[in-house]
Amino acid sequence: MQYTTDSGFYRFDISQAGEISEIGYFETEKLAMEEVNREFQVSLDEWEASNTI
Repeated sequence: MQYTTDSGFYRFDISQAGEISEIGYFETEKLAMEEVNREFQVSLDEWEASNTI
């Protein structure tokens, strides 16, 4: 997630039960995506953009 007043990104994970956990802050979208790729083996083309949680 990115706030309009900040250039960085926050990572939140949503469990199957709908529980939201804040994982961390990343300086760039690329760094956030690389971390998710390392943790879950999700390639960049599998990401979905969303304007809401």
